[in-house]
Order: sequence, then structure tokens, then C-alpha cells
Amino acid sequence: MSITVRALQQRAAQAGLPRLETQLLLAALLDKDRSWLITHDEDPLPDAVGERFESWLQQRLDDVPLAYLTGHKEFHGLRLQVSPATLVPRPDTEVLVDWALEWLKASALCAPRVLDLGTGRSEEHTSELQSRLHLVCRLLLEKKNRQRRTLLTPKPHFPRPTK
Repeated sequence: MSITVRALQQRAAQAGLPRLETQLLLAALLDKDRSWLITHDEDPLPDAVGERFESWLQQRLDDVPLAYLTGHKEFHGLRLQVSPATLVPRPDTEVLVDWALEWLKASALCAPRVLDLGTGRSEEHTSELQSRLHLVCRLLLEKKNRQRRTLLTPKPHFPRPTK
């Protein structure tokens, strides 16, 4: 008997994973959208998909962030690549970005400078070497995300105040 989307969803439900998270894991695993999962819930899937899903399910039940498993996280309309070497963007940060953009727009500064500091928690790094490896990975992923933002985001225009 081959594995199906429905069978994997039932397995996840029995394990206690919420339906939305199950759908997001399956969508990422199969590179399909959630509507595909609904319309193809009885299609047979390769055994490798079932094995990979079981691994992801166990990791998610062990509180590994969903974004680390799928490799991406939506942030402010952008799909950012993430890994355990990066911090997962949080909804609170989107609110902060919105506030900062509104403030910058209202401030009418000629050439505003914004300092973006990304800090992690100390328990993320257990040794100097691990910290350096995480930093290299983080910088590489940030570079990819910066390139993606450059392509997708128009340059902001802040008019000079008239005297």
C-alpha cells in the first residue's frame, strides 16, 4: 500500500500536529500549494516522501521551528531563506518595521540612515567555532536575501525639505 497525502495528514493529526502546520510541511516537502494537497489527497506518493515527512514531523514535534524545516519564512511580503544558522523573522519585527517606515516617511529627513542590528541569543552558540560557522552561514544567507530584496523592492525616495 502506498502512502497518500491524506494518510500523512492523519498521521500528523494523531501525533498532535495542528492541521495548518501539517499542510505547510507537506506543501514544502512536495513543492505544491495547499490547494493541491486538498485536490490530490488520495494520490500515491513515493516512499521517500513518507520517510522525509516522518522525519520532519518528529523534528517539529520536538519544537524545531517550521521555518528551519521548510528552509524559508515569509517576512514583510518577502520569502526569506532561513536555516538553523539564522534567526527566524518574527511577526513582532514586522510591526516594528512598519512603525519605523512610517516614522521615516513622516520625519522628512533628507538622507536618513538606518542601523539594522540582528542579535541572537547566547545559548544558540555552544563554542567559538560553532559561532564562527553560524556567522559564515548567516552572512551567506543574508547576502542571498539582500539580493532578493534588491530585486523586489523599489528604492525608497525621501524628498528633501524645502527651505
